[in-house]
Amino acid sequence: MFPASRGLRPEEVKTSQRYRFIKEHIGKWYVNEMCTVLEVTESGYYRWLKMLAMPKRDELLLVEIRHILNSHPDNDNYGTPRMQLALKQNGHAAGLREIKLLCAKTAGCTRKSVVRTA
Repeated sequence: MFPASRGLRPEEVKTSQRYRFIKEHIGKWYVNEMCTVLEVTESGYYRWLKMLAMPKRDELLLVEIRHILNSHPDNDNYGTPRMQLALKQNGHAAGLREIKLLCAKTAGCTRKSVVRTA
């Protein structure tokens, strides 16, 4: 439901919410009419749609990390610094923290075990 039912004017609603409303109601009204009423441009709406279809940077890095890990059976013991180097050699720049978070999602990179003595 569009926030207008809550007494909000189009300019008080984020542009992305207006675009989402248009996307949800295609077929019920014409896109150009909804854009006019919601005070957004048609070109902006179609640019937003195109941007939604583009893969995110994290998704691209995850694919590359999986490719590196699966390219050789001995690659399953890559840690974060080594993965960063492998990504850099393949033309992908990423920080250690970002790689650490992505590796945690895939359970791909290993962590050093720390032995603590009393």
